[in-house]
Amino acid sequence: EEKPVDKCKNCGAALEDGAKFCPACGATTVPQVVVCQNCGTKIEPGIKFCPSCGTPAPLGTNPSSAPGTGPAPFAPLPNIGPQQQGASAKQTFEKISKTPDTTSEYETDDIELFKRISIVAYLGLLVLIPILCFPKSRFTRFHSNQGLILLIVEAIFYLIFGAINLLVAAIGGVFGIILMILVGLITLAGSVVVIYLIVTGIINAAKGRARELPLLGKFRILKY
Repeated sequence: EEKPVDKCKNCGAALEDGAKFCPACGATTVPQVVVCQNCGTKIEPGIKFCPSCGTPAPLGTNPSSAPGTGPAPFAPLPNIGPQQQGASAKQTFEKISKTPDTTSEYETDDIELFKRISIVAYLGLLVLIPILCFPKSRFTRFHSNQGLILLIVEAIFYLIFGAINLLVAAIGGVFGIILMILVGLITLAGSVVVIYLIVTGIINAAKGRARELPLLGKFRILKY
């Protein structure tokens, strides 16, 4: 074991004989031999990079990293690869798509008789056909309610972004073009969501399932 120095190399405070740590800053007083993790070269205290290969030196070679001299270095952030990000997105999508299925609450005859006409509930204004022509079918009204809500949301969405497009077009210039591109991308994303909800509703109706649509299924306009 090497003999401790008389003064702290970190703060310059006087040290007592045999002291292994500075009483003022807590830095170690015993020189530590550090070896480069890449090439094995000995790295002197205070050197931040290996003189042979340039690899960053371990934290122990920097006096400021000694105990009690300052905040501990941050731990490296976890490396989240594309596969982990994809798995997280998939879990989020599955969580949103997992909605209550109340098919057991409806009569089998009602489902079998009206499941085909219930498909029409998701075809825009044609939702009025099952609403007006088959008001006594609970299964049809379930899907008509969802189709009507989807139609209203879709109309509001396109009206708002249509108005925004007109305002952005009036701005002109490079800034206006950038805004138009952003609004166009948002509109495209919204259209994809709407199409997904329409297809999901049609599939549920065709299979005779009374399953709520993601995001919209909890709302009710029609009684059923």
